[in-house]
Amino acid sequence: MKLKPLLLIVLFCIANSIYAQIYKLDYQFNNHVSILNRTNTYNTTLVYDVPNKVSLYTVIKLKEKAKSEKNSTSLVIDEKVIDNELIYSNFKKLEMVIQEQIDIEMMNFTEKIPTIKWELSNETKVENDYNLKKATATFRGRNYTAWYTLDIPVNVGPWKLHGLPGAIVSVNEDSGRYSWQLKDVKKIEVSTIKNPLENKTYAVKSIKEYPQLKFETPERVKEKLRKIDSNFIFPKGERIDIELLFEWENNL
Repeated sequence: MKLKPLLLIVLFCIANSIYAQIYKLDYQFNNHVSILNRTNTYNTTLVYDVPNKVSLYTVIKLKEKAKSEKNSTSLVIDEKVIDNELIYSNFKKLEMVIQEQIDIEMMNFTEKIPTIKWELSNETKVENDYNLKKATATFRGRNYTAWYTLDIPVNVGPWKLHGLPGAIVSVNEDSGRYSWQLKDVKKIEVSTIKNPLENKTYAVKSIKEYPQLKFETPERVKEKLRKIDSNFIFPKGERIDIELLFEWENNL
């Protein structure tokens, strides 16, 4: 009978330990479009389940889009937002699922979690009570400078940026187009992480199909242009997105 209180204490400690290992990090994501002299800002969240080594990064676009359209007085190109963009990562299986809108269609892309070769610097600073360390990396055609902290015991970050010894507090793409800033971090009791493939809502494609779908003129647009000029020559699309070059594209 004397073991029961002890057993309850042990179970409570285990439950408390698991609870303490699910983190939710809120980031502000900035996408500066220089040609329009405009910066699009999105609220994003990263939930990381430490024991199960899975994470879910969400770009909250539905509410942001509705808000921007309500407040806008300028001409807006019709690009209806279908769903929020997600990146699900399973670090045990080294699998990643990206839910992203391409033109007017939402798709899921699968890939192995890419390796990012960070160069750790001795440079440090203190910001918002966090002890920060500097790291730099080149990933898929862009250069990044990140500041991370060991004060938050997770090694994942916003978007596909992971692999540092601690949590990313801020990261800037060197051209100034993309940046993330940590706004809040807290421990949560219940994981909200789900693999997007479980919903079976959108088409599933390999990441190797991504560049063609992302950067080439959509077929629906081509059909409209062919009706105007059957001899129309479609130019090769310029890559201006966050990922410019992929590992398997050795000929580029």
